[in-house]
Amino acid sequence: MASSSITILPDEIWIEISQYLTVQDLFRLRVCCRKLNAKISSRAIWKPICLKNWLNHQNNDPFMKITDNEENYLLKDDWFSYFRFRNNIDCGIMRNLRRIMQQKDSKKYWDEFQSLMRFKKSHIIPLLHRTVNKQYPRDEIPLHLIAICQKVLTSYRHEYVVNLFTNENGGIEFVHNAEETIFLKLAAMDPSFDRLLHHRSQVFNKIHLLIKRDFNNSSDEFMTLPTTLRVDKLICYLIELLNPFSNSRHLFLEDFILLRIYAGEAHGHPLLILAIIQALASKYKVETLLCSSYLIIRDHRLKDGETYLTISSTGKPKIFTRGRLIHSLKHLVGSSDYIIQNEIIPTILQPLKMKDCISTIFKELLPVYNKSKWYTMNPKTIESAKLIFPHSGQPMSCDAVNYFLCVHKATDIGHRNEMRVSTLYTITRREVFRMLSKLYPGDLNEIKSLLRRDSDSFVEPFLRYEEWLHQLHNISLETEDGMGLFVVSSRDLQLMCIVGTRQFSNQHTYYTLMNALGEFYIELDENVEPCDWECNEDLISDFLSMASRSDLGLVFSGIDKSSHRLEMNSIVQHIIDEKEQQASLGF
Repeated sequence: MASSSITILPDEIWIEISQYLTVQDLFRLRVCCRKLNAKISSRAIWKPICLKNWLNHQNNDPFMKITDNEENYLLKDDWFSYFRFRNNIDCGIMRNLRRIMQQKDSKKYWDEFQSLMRFKKSHIIPLLHRTVNKQYPRDEIPLHLIAICQKVLTSYRHEYVVNLFTNENGGIEFVHNAEETIFLKLAAMDPSFDRLLHHRSQVFNKIHLLIKRDFNNSSDEFMTLPTTLRVDKLICYLIELLNPFSNSRHLFLEDFILLRIYAGEAHGHPLLILAIIQALASKYKVETLLCSSYLIIRDHRLKDGETYLTISSTGKPKIFTRGRLIHSLKHLVGSSDYIIQNEIIPTILQPLKMKDCISTIFKELLPVYNKSKWYTMNPKTIESAKLIFPHSGQPMSCDAVNYFLCVHKATDIGHRNEMRVSTLYTITRREVFRMLSKLYPGDLNEIKSLLRRDSDSFVEPFLRYEEWLHQLHNISLETEDGMGLFVVSSRDLQLMCIVGTRQFSNQHTYYTLMNALGEFYIELDENVEPCDWECNEDLISDFLSMASRSDLGLVFSGIDKSSHRLEMNSIVQHIIDEKEQQASLGF
């Protein structure tokens, strides 16, 4: 087709055509002629691209600020210029990421890694999320790049959790929106935070649609209901979408992670469910106060001016009037009306304070539901993982919780002036930086700022890459034999990948194995069997799609389809090559 024929196509046709073209294709078309440039620069073409690449994700995050430069483009409705602005930032970030991938020296690797922590969250987080969220192997994103992006993204999100401890010392005010100010920040412990973030907005939007469905396609009629009845209806809608109330009182670690509840992957601790209902009630002009076990609902149509929502011992929501609450407590504790009204009720209906809420979570709740309690929820096959964790693809990280429990302990001790120079304080801070060096190197500046006061004396230097892998997952890089091969455990027939090898003088070889959930095991070579690639290609593809979200990329970069094994990334390959060279020279 001649260029003149192309330019006469209507704008609507070009909008449709653009959906099948890459950004590079669109840029090439722009240089063909002025008329084509004008059509390709259309707002209708570039706005959906900008929303998909950056703004949809940013809009789901109430903590992510739009910069002044971004706002200038958006106010002008200049979507093509906005795309170029954001794309240039992405290209700069990607150059930094690729420099990390190419590093073979551990010090330079960590120097480049730390340099990524200087970008604004709104500029780097959407790109990191987009890269991690692409499905490997279909999109052929290097595994090493995905792993680096996940590590950096996790550290950026950890800033929200750290902010909880920063505010705790002065957190004596009542919590007005615990769902957003506490529990959403707490959910940033979860490496799957960004994969689950949009579920929160979806739940709010779906509930609004359900209200319109039941109230003549308008929320105005709903707003005329008494406030208690309004909350009761919101609970019904929440049950219709999520069924967050469990008959079982056994709690798992995921039940303390807000976004897991919105995604339907957890039932939720009662306190979190009350916080979600409070957030919904606030959107529909219902005034509430959150207590440790009750949500106080202001209702001026009632004699006492309020009702009380709680989660019963059977895991179901119940709304009480004051009279019913007194009667229930009298039956439960057997005290007189005077004691109940003047001592018990004022205590249990004390609104939560920021400091008390955070202390309760980190001192009482999370330590109780440790690995021994919730580990049984972990799936053992790819199929069960998809069923239990359809959106995150993985269980909550126990290491992340233990890390922040340690951080909380250090800040809690530090807030007590008489303990600042104690041995316990020194030991706790040293443990924080030891865990940081092992698990989350990108948290260094945030944790140093939080703990202040000579923190540099506690900071351990970043480990050599080989030592880091060994401390992180017990991965040994002694030989290339077996690395990257897929095997099946003779114990439970679970598909695994060999990520490390170690040979002993007794001629035995031990493998470090990783399953699709990113869990690591040490196994003797005779206890695994080779996996037939051709017969299990679909299963291996599912494995890689799920495992690419974990630390697989810290060792490998991609698939060598000719040898049916994973290729080692540049820094791991360099380590093994050096070892083999030293062995050949007799060192």
